[in-house]
Amino acid sequence: MNMVDFQSLINIINATLGSFIFIFCAEISSLLMKSYIFLSLLVNSLKTKRAPWLVKILLLVIVGAMLSNVAWVLRILKNNFFPNMDVRFYIFIIRLAWAFTVIQYQSFGLFLENIAEPKPKIKSSHIPFLMVSGCLVLVFLYFAIFNFNLCHSYERSPFEFFAAKITHAYLIFLMVVAAIKSLIKLRNGNLPV
Repeated sequence: MNMVDFQSLINIINATLGSFIFIFCAEISSLLMKSYIFLSLLVNSLKTKRAPWLVKILLLVIVGAMLSNVAWVLRILKNNFFPNMDVRFYIFIIRLAWAFTVIQYQSFGLFLENIAEPKPKIKSSHIPFLMVSGCLVLVFLYFAIFNFNLCHSYERSPFEFFAAKITHAYLIFLMVVAAIKSLIKLRNGNLPV
């Protein structure tokens, strides 16, 4: 395969995977699969009349991921099909998605750290992360509720954009810490029997 054919192949793949129709179908499929998993977990935990702590955490992870899918679907719909969609509703969902993304990553971090524990619980080492996550969630909820009518970038607070940038770094740090703690537990053989 010569370089021109390879470049053509890359262009075709990029055009296909980057098309709004493909992304829309992928987001809808992902949302439907996550909804099914969420409902299955919820029904099974209700049938047993006890929902273990880890199942509740996993439900939060799935809800956060589903809200992210909803935000992407709304973005595609707004940009391609309904350009006159109320921007306030669209930005409200995006702000909620940011709040639930923090909840999703915090929950996933707790899930990772506690999956190898015979009796999972919140430890004192989790408290600082829970406090930072709680503050970030409150910031995004504040902007979603109290700045509902401030939708355009020139109207929005610079702190909102700063919080979004900080959140990226914080979530990566949170996952790295959770993964390292889990790997140390696995390496030390701290697995439930």
